[in-house]
Amino acid sequence: MSSTGYDVQLDIRLNPSRWLTALVITMHVVAMIIVVALSVTIPVWLVIGLVAIIALSLYRTLNKDVLLRSRRAIVRVIVSPDDDWILMTREGENYKATLSPGSYVHPYLMILNLSLVQERRKLSVVLLKDSLDPTTARHLRARLLAIKFE
Repeated sequence: MSSTGYDVQLDIRLNPSRWLTALVITMHVVAMIIVVALSVTIPVWLVIGLVAIIALSLYRTLNKDVLLRSRRAIVRVIVSPDDDWILMTREGENYKATLSPGSYVHPYLMILNLSLVQERRKLSVVLLKDSLDPTTARHLRARLLAIKFE
């Protein structure tokens, strides 16, 4: 029997989120506006460099974490009844992971902080309400809350 009392494997297939797309684009555009507004006090070459870095960050974040187009983007998460987590990338790689403390659970937003077993590194998977189907989201929220209050 699993530690959370769940006997069902969760198969979470991630979808690109419109809400996350809008949020990421908005944050990057605001950062660019602030840099341009500061252009009065800093050299032009620095403004161009900072805007280029922000644009590169926007491109990378959108492709990997939001639109899930990157080869390394996490597109599927499987949670076994024993709370083993398997992360699958678009490229087809599988990573075994454990849920780390500090994961956030809310009806509209879940942030899964995960530690990769093989690589000794951590990553986060951000799930908004439109990132997965409602039934799977409800089951995942229930399981995460059960783990949190053990």
